[in-house]
Amino acid sequence: MYTIGIALVQILFSFILYFIVNWIGDKTISMGYITMGVQMKKDETPAFNFLFRVLSPVVYIILIGAILQSVNGEKYIINLYLITVYYWGIRLGYVIVTNKVQLTNWVRQGFYWIISIGLSMWVYHVIEKVEMILPEPKDLLNQFWILVLLFLYGVFNNIKLSDEKTINRKYRYIRSRYTVFSNKYGSLINKYFHNDLYEALTYSIMIYEDYNRPRIIRWIEYIRFFITKKEHSLGIMQVKTTTYINNKDSLLLAMNIIKTNTQKIIAENENSDYIIAYIWASRVVSMYNTGNTYVDEVMFIFKYLLEIEYKNTNDVIEGKVMMNVPIH
Repeated sequence: MYTIGIALVQILFSFILYFIVNWIGDKTISMGYITMGVQMKKDETPAFNFLFRVLSPVVYIILIGAILQSVNGEKYIINLYLITVYYWGIRLGYVIVTNKVQLTNWVRQGFYWIISIGLSMWVYHVIEKVEMILPEPKDLLNQFWILVLLFLYGVFNNIKLSDEKTINRKYRYIRSRYTVFSNKYGSLINKYFHNDLYEALTYSIMIYEDYNRPRIIRWIEYIRFFITKKEHSLGIMQVKTTTYINNKDSLLLAMNIIKTNTQKIIAENENSDYIIAYIWASRVVSMYNTGNTYVDEVMFIFKYLLEIEYKNTNDVIEGKVMMNVPIH
């Protein structure tokens, strides 16, 4: 009988699976694992990404089933496939709560869900019929089908998928967030800067910080700040502070940081009459925050905003001519 207690244990297992998959995914980026981001990333290993996402829950429930069986926890094996259902529910909830709906390829996600849950149900029914989940040594011999699967994996992994829909989805997300933020903070940003390049860079940082630290995460950071009284990154611009600041406060502080960093860059180039706008922007961003992909993500947004919202930019900053060159 499937009870609330069994359900709670399986939900706990699904949360553990969620964190394990995220951790492994982060460690396998060099192998081609694609993480969600604002900028465009080519899927060079579609087979790996497909198999990793679809089969991770399936392999997990097999291992959990074997562990439960070995510790006399057979009652928790009832409807074990639901761990996969809960897992995908957690991932869906995260996407909705963190405002990443527009960045998600729902057709692909639906395909993942159907295959993954279907395989989990099949595996569960097989588990129900065997006394021991762990195989006997003789059952591991002569598995020539492994060679077939490896061959198919190699073939599928070299199929290159079209990026057009992914690019358009990311661009829609950027336009949507820009519209929201310009309606909310546009007058404040324009009053502070009166300069298109400054504005575009400010919005670029804001869009990525909001993506990286959505509202629910920022609420948690505020709670931690009030409890610990230690320095935290607060507000929509994620400015480090030891005192309470709201979103507008963080924006004002961030714009001051952007302007101060710009003055440092200009001082370094005092003998030059011009600065390449893209180099200026990337330097400011790298001084604003660090991280493996932070600068690339923000600059991807900056490039797009210049193309669609700031075509006729004010090309002078702090007395320097900002040369706009094609960004590839």
